[in-house]
Amino acid sequence: MIRATSGSGLIVTYMCSNTSIATLVNGKIHIVGAGTASITASQSGNSNYNPAVDIIQTLTVTIGTAISEVEAPDAQCYPNPVHGILFLKRAHTQVAFMSMVDISGRIVLVKQLLNELESIDVSNLKPGSYILKFIDGSFVYTNKVIVQ
Repeated sequence: MIRATSGSGLIVTYMCSNTSIATLVNGKIHIVGAGTASITASQSGNSNYNPAVDIIQTLTVTIGTAISEVEAPDAQCYPNPVHGILFLKRAHTQVAFMSMVDISGRIVLVKQLLNELESIDVSNLKPGSYILKFIDGSFVYTNKVIVQ
């Protein structure tokens, strides 16, 4: 979720410079391809406040060429096969990001992980095989997930 605050109370809007890399929907960044894009936060002024200076952040998305699975006894992904909600349980609570990649290598889902148990809504994904991947602490966890 993209969040910016404003002391004036005026609305902050967001724009992505390259919609073939990412789109912005309801304050969330949706990764759609590999490459680089700029995410710009803007706030127009009104009769009481001048416009704020735009804040620009660079987003770089890369797709790996190989996937190597790591057996991680302190991480679990269930149920598998899944229809609807997938649960990801991990021993660490440090912030991490997970992604799901389809068989063509396209990232179809990205989520920030904050808790030991996370629920991941996969109901919008087409049935098929996906690779779930996240870095947690010192290991990379990958798992094949079947969406029904």
